[in-house]
Amino acid sequence: MAQITGVSAVVASDLSVTDDLTVTDQLTVNGKCLLGNAVSDSVGFYGAKVSQRRSTTQAAVTTLTGSKTTTNVAARLNALIKYDMVVRGDLIAMGIIKGAA
Repeated sequence: MAQITGVSAVVASDLSVTDDLTVTDQLTVNGKCLLGNAVSDSVGFYGAKVSQRRSTTQAAVTTLTGSKTTTNVAARLNALIKYDMVVRGDLIAMGIIKGAA
């Protein structure tokens, strides 16, 4: 890994880094910022590196239509809880949240 210290630079166009890049102070990105350009790329937060996760549970939850019976409402709430648990698991895996105190 290359290490450059004491450098301040303005890049007027695209910048590509093909190896590891470590920023030890403040990094400010204005405008569009893309992290990873393929599903197989890993993006890390707080030292945890993971690839994009995929699950059918991540599909959008639609509004409750039709019969509003207890069974129908309970099924919809269970779908929301399952979705919440998938999102929570993904955030924990990425190191964005701790998950437990």
